[in-house]
Amino acid sequence: MPTPRYDLTAGVIKGILYAVGGYLDTVEAYNPATDSWTAKAPMPTRRHLLAAGVISGRLYVVGGVNGNILNTVEAYNPATNEWNTCGATTCISRMPTARGYLAAGIIGRRLYAVGGADDNYVLSAAVEAFNPR
Repeated sequence: MPTPRYDLTAGVIKGILYAVGGYLDTVEAYNPATDSWTAKAPMPTRRHLLAAGVISGRLYVVGGVNGNILNTVEAYNPATNEWNTCGATTCISRMPTARGYLAAGIIGRRLYAVGGADDNYVLSAAVEAFNPR
């Protein structure tokens, strides 16, 4: 990876690996066919200890830590190299439970945020589902 970091997350879209965050807002894409890395648009919210999942060709990143535990949900579209941000008519919702140190997985077309911890490092057994529709 061009940028050393830890506590990042990753996702794969159309055979390209996207490395996201890790104390940074940095996003880099690895193409194994060319064995090369490319810098992509940075995340709107810098963070680490976040989780990610891919639904319909978009990379959704959830939660994490940026001084505080976050309930942020943001989506990256590799076709446009843009992140979803709240606008006049559209906005990705926030997770009901702010948390870092979490895991995420996709079942069907839903992203499930699993476990994690809050600002006081209290562990959570919460499982919450996000439907991008």
